Parts: sequence; structure tokens; C-alpha cells
Amino acid sequence: MSLSLSLSQSQGLSRETVSAMAGSVSLACWIIVFTPQIYENWRRKSAEGLSVAFVAIWLLGDLFNVFGSVLQKVLPTMLILAIYYTLADTVLLWQCYKYRNRSPTVPEVDEESPLIERECAFLERVIGNSRYATVIENTVIVALVVICGLIGSKFSNNASGPSGPSGEQEISVSGQIMGWICALLYLASRVPQIVLNARRKCTDGVSILFFVFAFLGNVTYCISIFAADSSLHSLTINASWILGSAGSLLLDITVLVQFYMYRNNSVEL
Repeated sequence: MSLSLSLSQSQGLSRETVSAMAGSVSLACWIIVFTPQIYENWRRKSAEGLSVAFVAIWLLGDLFNVFGSVLQKVLPTMLILAIYYTLADTVLLWQCYKYRNRSPTVPEVDEESPLIERECAFLERVIGNSRYATVIENTVIVALVVICGLIGSKFSNNASGPSGPSGEQEISVSGQIMGWICALLYLASRVPQIVLNARRKCTDGVSILFFVFAFLGNVTYCISIFAADSSLHSLTINASWILGSAGSLLLDITVLVQFYMYRNNSVEL
């Protein structure tokens, strides 16, 4: 521990600074996390690729997050974010209802056009180029969000994560119960989406940025907690939030692996 502290200080970064930077990046990721999926559903006029159970369980987790945040007396900003997550989940559920039984819009194909094989080869090249451009575009978006988070850390003295309690506060039994329920719901929420992707053998309709930002948000959130205060008291208060974030990382990685596995089965619209 002393070695890590000396290295941190020699490089001009204290634990508080690292925690503030990680917490700010996590905050930026969680603010933007729902936007790519909401846009994807609107663009396709379909929510076929999104598991309703995934969104519903996540919504329940966010509701318990709100209750736990109130009972554990977290910062007002954290409570506002918890409410924001709940509203965003509600929008996703509304889209699932609005676009139910709708197939995604697919460009019409002229069956009378000649040279089918040549056109198919051309289409493969177009899709390949489109995927390459999409990777670049997504990378730029993620980089911009991270940069905004780092810049934001310069204007904030708050070293806590986006939805967890401060390590200096007293333990609220009811708040902890809500936090553990929230963590279990967050862990369970990913399973229906993973199963749906595996059953369909594709990830069409699911925004990869949705899970990239969730992954980055959870990673930086855990870093912010451990960097701020790794005492037993702090870890006890934050245990449920840490479990929810760290456990979700493994499941988010599973979804991201599915994007790679099923990349050739996806259809660009």
C-alpha cells in the first residue's frame, strides 16, 4: 500500500485525484449509457433485438437503487442520477411496447436485377466498409465521453461514484437491504439479453455502445470507490454497489463477446 501511495504521489496523482477522475468518467458514461439504445430502437422502428425482461429487471434494480440512495442518504446528485436511470428505463420499455410486433425496416430488393452474385459480393464489401466506419465512429464517441469525464473531474471535488454511498456515512440497514436487492437485480438483468442473443445467433437491434458505456461505467466506478477509501468501513457500506458493478462487468463482457461471435450474422440497416 505504501509503495502504491509513493508511486501515486511521485507521479502527481493522489488517491483522491484518481478517485475523482474515475468517478467523473463513470458519471459521464452512465449519463450517456441509455442514449445509443434508445436511438437504435427509434432508428430501426423496432425493439426486436432487446430483451424486455432485461429492461424490466434493470428498471426494478434502478427503483431499488433510488430507495437505497434515499435511505443511505447519498449525495443529491447521485439520487438525481438514480431517478434519471429509472426514467430512461421507462423510455426503453415504452419503445418495446410501441414497436412490438414490428420488424426492422429492411431495404427493398429488386428481384429482377441481373448479376446477383456480383451484387452480393459488392454488398459484402459495403457491409465490411460500414462496419469499419462504425468501429471508428464508436471509438471516437467513447473517447469523447471519457475526455468529457476527465475534464469534468477538474470542476468537481466529489470522489464518489455515480450511484453508491459515501464511505464516511453511517450504515443504514434498510438502505443496505435495498442496495443488495438492487445488486442482485442488476446481475440478473443481463441474463435474459445474453440468452436472447444466443437464441437468435445475432445481436441485431442491440447497440454495442449501450454495453460499452455500461462496462466502462462499472470499471471506473469500482476504481473510484477503492481509490477514495479502501477501509473496511467504506467497503462494507459500498459492498452491494461494488458487487453489482463488478459482477455486471463479467456479464457485460459476455454480451460484448457475443457481438464479436455473431458479427457475421448481423444485418446492417
